[in-house]
Amino acid sequence: MLCGTDEWFAPLLTGTQTVIHGEFYAKTILVQNQRVFIVDWESAAIAAGEIDLAALTEGKHWPANVVRKCERAYVRARWPEGAPPSFRRTLDAARIYLHFRWLGERPDWTVREKNLPRYEYLHASAKRLGLV
Repeated sequence: MLCGTDEWFAPLLTGTQTVIHGEFYAKTILVQNQRVFIVDWESAAIAAGEIDLAALTEGKHWPANVVRKCERAYVRARWPEGAPPSFRRTLDAARIYLHFRWLGERPDWTVREKNLPRYEYLHASAKRLGLV
């Protein structure tokens, strides 16, 4: 049982698990002649599918309307009858997990310019979950 400050992570552990890519970013998706190929499976795992959705839609390069469309498509594909009430919390937990993962990968990555926006996104997700 998780308690205290660990509760934010619980949806990633208690929800339905599936096969995830683990680094499902645009750079790991190749499209040729309307066929989609997913590459670089070294981080594949059994985990919450929201982790891949969070990876695919993270960052400032995706307009908010595109992110919402991706989220709606994910929900329709996974739960045709509608998302469970825990969906948003699980997605925010997945976003926090990803930021911690990349910021903690190597000590020098915590201050790498490319990763600095992660702190802002991390704070926004933590705020939505009531952690800050």
